[in-house]
Amino acid sequence: MVQTKSLSDSADTSLFLSFEFVSNFDIRISDFVNTTIINYIWFRRDFLATLKKLNQKLRVAVIGAGYLGKFHAEKYAEMGDVDLVGVVDINKAQAEAVARKVDTKAYQSYKEILDKVDAVSVVVPTPLHYAVSKEFLENDVDVLIEKPMTPTLAEADQLIQLSEKRGLIIQVGHLERFN
Repeated sequence: MVQTKSLSDSADTSLFLSFEFVSNFDIRISDFVNTTIINYIWFRRDFLATLKKLNQKLRVAVIGAGYLGKFHAEKYAEMGDVDLVGVVDINKAQAEAVARKVDTKAYQSYKEILDKVDAVSVVVPTPLHYAVSKEFLENDVDVLIEKPMTPTLAEADQLIQLSEKRGLIIQVGHLERFN
């Protein structure tokens, strides 16, 4: 049995999500209102409502400023409910170039922003996904990870368990699947 549920934070933003809930908890994103890569971003409706009441934006950062990371940064920079805190890359010149383009700060270490963000996109090489994502989850930060989630199923399971234990959102970005 398939049940469709649409969520939106308000009529004045472009954050609309539509999910198909299928038996055995198989969740597939079925529709996007606008075509940006971050549309399906794991915003919690109650969290956004609270932020709006406080007149605050969701503080996000992009970890990894390579080919895909720059797209994440560009899309976050365009979102009205988001404050792009920074772009992180071990390559200082690359971080600075992307940060300059989207008018934010550049960092060389993700550890510098652990306490400055509510959510991050992890767009580093796959072997680093687990360690980087785990550290953000341990610091109560929601995480969007580019696919593949981790190199091993065991690491993926550990991240899922950690996010569930802490009540956090962990999402895998399937950019090309929904492009």
